Amino acid sequence: IAWSLLYWGAREVALLNGGYPAWEDLPDTLVIRGKAEPMRVSGDFVVEPVPERRAGMQEVRNSLQDSANPKRRVYDARSLAEFQGRTEFGQKRGGHVPGAVSLPAETLYHQNGTYIEADALARGMMPSADGLVPIAYCVGGVRSALLAVLYEARFGKIMANYPESMWEWSADTALPLTR
Repeated sequence: IAWSLLYWGAREVALLNGGYPAWEDLPDTLVIRGKAEPMRVSGDFVVEPVPERRAGMQEVRNSLQDSANPKRRVYDARSLAEFQGRTEFGQKRGGHVPGAVSLPAETLYHQNGTYIEADALARGMMPSADGLVPIAYCVGGVRSALLAVLYEARFGKIMANYPESMWEWSADTALPLTR
């Protein structure tokens, strides 16, 4: 949800570090319990998509042009088993985008559910050329959206999400996959 809001142009989006359990640990005045009354609130939000937050198939293909020295890094937020070829969620073929760096979404959390710090995230990353926004993908854009938002929260820079991810990439047999 956070990535979608940022893509649509929201400027003040935050992650709740620790998820709902952390929210429950806040003072009771911030957590409403029981049946909530419906709220009807009108607003003035204007949808203004931010194109650099989203990558499409062509941007990912362009990252393959120089696989020996990639300028734009591509990160795979799926599990290591999926990265190595296992298919679990309806993708047509297994493997990963050639040159992609495995950075599984489950490694973005501590055991207590809080997000990893910037130094831990940086250990799993490789630099992109200056000015080039890295790309995250998974199977359908959800885990990669988390990676993109956490990257921005930790480093103050945008990481693009490829929301069609492996559902689109693996369906096109002309596109390469590595195991």
